[in-house]
Amino acid sequence: FVLKSNIQQLRILQLEVWIADEQFARADEWLEEKRGEIEEVEYLPLLQGYTTQLAHRDRHDQAAELLREGIKHFPKNIALHSQLAELAQVQGQFMQGTKLLHRAIRLAVEQEEESAELWVKLSSASLHRNDKKARNAAEKAMELAEAMEEDDDHPPQMLRQLRWQAKNALAQVESHEQNYDISEPMFREILEENP
Repeated sequence: FVLKSNIQQLRILQLEVWIADEQFARADEWLEEKRGEIEEVEYLPLLQGYTTQLAHRDRHDQAAELLREGIKHFPKNIALHSQLAELAQVQGQFMQGTKLLHRAIRLAVEQEEESAELWVKLSSASLHRNDKKARNAAEKAMELAEAMEEDDDHPPQMLRQLRWQAKNALAQVESHEQNYDISEPMFREILEENP
């Protein structure tokens, strides 16, 4: 395990060096090679980290293409769909982002990993285009977040944060619909619980 961890750290370092030197083509080629050589669980964090770095450097099209390619090879990966959805929204492609989030939610349901976080993202993505969809997504996020129980995968701080995000999504919907008498107390609760 330690050896695998060290090798993975070296892979991450290699990518960081290429990013710092702006050798993006070399990094792309290397990642493509690694996709066939290493396990999915090792490859995907490299791909996601690299595409995040590309997006931070305003190389959105390149990041999106790599994520789409990743989805071709790993079509049931929820995280890749979610990351590409966020990138689509950054690029102003709101409909595509919403479709990708719907697909990620369907995959999560199929894999019995339904996530309040995905519903929060869908609510946010839908807020200015479809109030009803935003409300439904926020309410579903609240329902899922409240139903989650503390365990090894969901420590107390993580659950609190997820519940705050879900409550914030619903408060955003209420505010957007100008229901300030409902949204303001919700925002205040979040701030009081999370100073």
